[in-house]
Amino acid sequence: MAESMTFADAAYRLLEESGQPRHYRWLTEEALNRGLIATAGKTPEATMYASIFIEIRSEIPGKRPSRFVKTGRGMFGLAEWEVEKPTPKKATASTDVRYFVFVVNTSEGVKGELTARQIYSRLMKLKTWGIGKSTAYRRDITEGIRVVFYQAGKGGQNFLGTATVASPLHQVTAERAQKWRDAGVEPRWEYELSLAEIERWAEPKPVVSMIQHLDFISNKEHFGVHFQGGVRRISEADYYKIIEFKPPKGKATLLPEKGAEFTHAQVQGMLVELGNLLGYDTYSANQSPTYRDTTIGELVTLETLPDFTSKRILNTVRQIDVIWLEDEFPVCCFEVEHSTDVTKGLLRMHQLARFQSQFFIVAPEETRHKFETETSKAPFYQNRDRYFFRSYQEVEALYKLTKQFVERRNDFLNE
Repeated sequence: MAESMTFADAAYRLLEESGQPRHYRWLTEEALNRGLIATAGKTPEATMYASIFIEIRSEIPGKRPSRFVKTGRGMFGLAEWEVEKPTPKKATASTDVRYFVFVVNTSEGVKGELTARQIYSRLMKLKTWGIGKSTAYRRDITEGIRVVFYQAGKGGQNFLGTATVASPLHQVTAERAQKWRDAGVEPRWEYELSLAEIERWAEPKPVVSMIQHLDFISNKEHFGVHFQGGVRRISEADYYKIIEFKPPKGKATLLPEKGAEFTHAQVQGMLVELGNLLGYDTYSANQSPTYRDTTIGELVTLETLPDFTSKRILNTVRQIDVIWLEDEFPVCCFEVEHSTDVTKGLLRMHQLARFQSQFFIVAPEETRHKFETETSKAPFYQNRDRYFFRSYQEVEALYKLTKQFVERRNDFLNE
């Protein structure tokens, strides 16, 4: 077994070997598989992300340089590559992980037409997948690649789950063809492969909810062209964007009434909606209040906070009114001080000072002076540039502008 290393040192070694940016989840999986790190924690990927992220944020140019740079959502590379182009490394069985989308459509089965979801379900039970002889990328489909399944066609346009290819591509034998027919699926493909590590998502993920975040979909207006042919190769970054995406459960459709008095729940709901519209994951401490035609709990993308830090800190952070997260780490924290003490809200958010998050007090305009006074005192003044005050009117103005932009964008793109 290899010597145990720190998470950051293991990430550096793997990036150096790969010679290309990698996702923090891949770095974690590979480090664990190779025994480079040892941990008893339940969320080693969170520790990996925090280790790299903190080194980047703690950089002091000329004194304490960071070895890492962030190259995209969840993706990290080496700082030295920005000065000197990385030397391409020879791919190994571990570093040459490739990622594909396998597309399933409605098709004729043994006893009539089967929906795409029925075909997908039956093939997952058989732990197999079919590939045609003229399918694009057929020669690139090898053991070890990771796959996300996409349901195309009317009533579809959803990602359904993931799997790992567990065998080389091989021709469908008469015996295997009969097993497919026994399951009700007509074997129209000349080749098949075995699947392992199958994960079928309880709730499909609509592609339209994440279309703006996926780089392989360059034609946002006619995204269906990117799923033609049955197989599509995607980047590591896009693969993890898909599997990490958590769509909100509900949707608020009513706009605030003009001149209506603000309530805590109304401001809280607008902040959650804003986070969703801007592409963040969202969490709220109190998810039970009614907000327009739904509840806060139906709007947030996260019912609970990821275990990105110690239980002691998490117990306090869970009480923050609204948190926007990226890659499972808090980016912006909001305390809505409708009738409560500003200082208590500041103290709750201060627990996250080491994560370089931004902290917002959202309150009536007359509270601004209290905020200015408190943030000039210890312990807040040391991070004074990361504390902000926003009035209810400022939140509402941004909410309306963002909502209008998204609606016009969707109309323009015919989504």
